Amino acid sequence: MNETLHPQRTALSLAASGVPVLPLRQGKVPFRNCPACTGNACGGRPNMKTPGPCHCAGVCHAWAAATTDPSVITSPAWA
Repeated sequence: MNETLHPQRTALSLAASGVPVLPLRQGKVPFRNCPACTGNACGGRPNMKTPGPCHCAGVCHAWAAATTDPSVITSPAWA
């Protein structure tokens, strides 16, 4: 089956193999920070100064949003 038609399945397969994945917006670029994280309000997470997961409801933090967590990959925000 063509995995390009099932990006979530591909993302879950990669994550299960230990490869962090992240959602991309149109143009194949990462998402910007959400309004709650603008100006490093979340502790500098966009620049990886503070490790740990983002607790935002949406997808933000560009490449720092990459994860292997299936519950995040299948969440409504990532869908």
